[in-house]
Amino acid sequence: MALARLARRHGSTQHEFLERLVLAEDDKVLATMALDSPEWSAYFQSQPMRARAGAAPHAGAAPEA
Repeated sequence: MALARLARRHGSTQHEFLERLVLAEDDKVLATMALDSPEWSAYFQSQPMRARAGAAPHAGAAPEA
């Protein structure tokens, strides 16, 4: 698998490699937001920022008004 090859190439486990990728992407997203902005708050909420069309809301979703 590609993940196994990439992790081996970088001298890390697959878990460590994925963690680095996710953290790098998270840093990119956060760099586009002002601290304490509505976008910042929405990003750190536990519910999804947008749902797929027709998807059922997850258990923690706020009821629609």
